[in-house]
Amino acid sequence: KKNSTTIAVEVKKSQHKYVIGPKGNTLQEILEKTGVSVEIPPSDSSSETVILRGEPDRLGQALTEVYAKANSYTISSVTAPSWLHRFIIGKKGQNLAKITQQMPKVHIEFTEGEDKITLEGPTKDVQMVQGQIEVIVADL
Repeated sequence: KKNSTTIAVEVKKSQHKYVIGPKGNTLQEILEKTGVSVEIPPSDSSSETVILRGEPDRLGQALTEVYAKANSYTISSVTAPSWLHRFIIGKKGQNLAKITQQMPKVHIEFTEGEDKITLEGPTKDVQMVQGQIEVIVADL
């Protein structure tokens, strides 16, 4: 039997779903690529400890993959008074449509009565959308 090592790393609970991937595809992908198995705590557990098991020389690559997946998505918010939301959205949603066409993977959420807009999606895209919305807010 090959030499197997286990390492435990902390990954925010909110990021576990990105490491797991749809139907566990991302976990499977990491296993196929590196030969390292990644164990995520059950969703009803409050643990943030992710366990990686495999050959010592492959663990580094697997860990890099886990962190890359965990940080590939982000949730961010833009502060904007709720009365401005309709102007940010634009007539018949025109302003918002422009942004979502450029960045279809970013989910933009306006919470009624709250002075913030929540953005969720790939980190780079979220940062770009955040910038675009901040420009609109500054212009209003």
